[in-house]
Amino acid sequence: MGAVEIVKDQQTNERFETPLAPLVVTEAAKRGLVLRSVVFDGQDTLVFAPPLTINKEEIKQMMTILSETISAIEATENIKA
Repeated sequence: MGAVEIVKDQQTNERFETPLAPLVVTEAAKRGLVLRSVVFDGQDTLVFAPPLTINKEEIKQMMTILSETISAIEATENIKA
């Protein structure tokens, strides 16, 4: 299991006004990647729970889909994630 916290600024840990994790989960699902969002107590986090049998190629594919998803959200929501 792994997680990625979404922040607006990595240096200051400033968060976006509206949590983006639920939007990322929805868009990633359209591309075949199942994630979970955790939006609690100010956190905006994506949670990954791949099978223990995942291989390097599948991890690369997962990260590619996540990258494409974030790029699509940046373009449609007019934000810089």
